[in-house]
Amino acid sequence: KENLGTMPEVLGLRRLQGVRELEVRAMDQQLIRAMTRHKGLRKVDMAETDLVEMEPEVLARVVNDLEEVDMRNADMTSEQAEKIIATMSDGNSKLKKINISGRKEALISVEPGQMVRALAKVEHVIMNHSQLSGQQTEAILASINRPDNRMKTLGMRTNRGLNEVDPQVLAIAAASLEELDLGNSYSQLM
Repeated sequence: KENLGTMPEVLGLRRLQGVRELEVRAMDQQLIRAMTRHKGLRKVDMAETDLVEMEPEVLARVVNDLEEVDMRNADMTSEQAEKIIATMSDGNSKLKKINISGRKEALISVEPGQMVRALAKVEHVIMNHSQLSGQQTEAILASINRPDNRMKTLGMRTNRGLNEVDPQVLAIAAASLEELDLGNSYSQLM
């Protein structure tokens, strides 16, 4: 947090326009706006960061302009989660890998069809310890073998929605992915 005030200026420096990766543990409006102006960023680790005060539109734009984002255990609102997913699903996202693991109650409000459209465009999705509903979880898994789905790997360790998924849907998804990590969720299905 000590460097938070200087980071927008630092990101704006001409000689730092080549920076491709950034790790942040604190965020404010000035920093997130600086991130939208920094066209070189490809990967941002904002795990365990409080994002609640960020404007949903700006946060969604930053996330979807990246190739890789780690939002593991980051705090966010339902409105922010919905905007991120909506922006992902509109077809303009550059995301190839997203980690949205953690107890994200905010994801519960996302409509399953929209979540499917968004995640189908991402190659690597990690949603461990998520609070997804059974309907959301089954919709994601059922969409994996569709021709328009780019997903290669999916992590869903300790996902409470897995116990409501049709075993046939789970089997087809597992066969269609390069990697499906259910961790200890699998033992809960038996």
